[in-house]
Amino acid sequence: MNGGWIKIHRSLLDWEWYDDLNVRVVFIHCLLKANCKDIKYKGKHILRGSFATGLELLSKETGLTIAQIRVTLNKLKMTNEITIQTSAEGSIISI
Repeated sequence: MNGGWIKIHRSLLDWEWYDDLNVRVVFIHCLLKANCKDIKYKGKHILRGSFATGLELLSKETGLTIAQIRVTLNKLKMTNEITIQTSAEGSIISI
C-alpha cells in the first residue's frame, strides 16, 4: 500500500448523503483515490485533491453499475461535494 492515510471526521455520520449507500461508497472511494500532491498524468496536470478516472473504472473499482455511478456522481455534483472535468481521454474528479 502507498499514499498514506486520510482523516474522516465523525460528522460524516450527519452528512446528507450518508444514508445513501451508493453515494457513501463512491464518495469515500473518491476521498481515497484523490491525489495527496499535484501530479502529471498523460500530459495533464492533476491537482492535489483530484484524480483521473472514468465511469467504467469507477464501476469496476466499486462494484456498482455504470448507471449507479452516473446517478451517484450527479448527486455529488448537485451538492458541490465534487466537480468533474470531462474530456475524450476520461474525467478528472476533484473533491
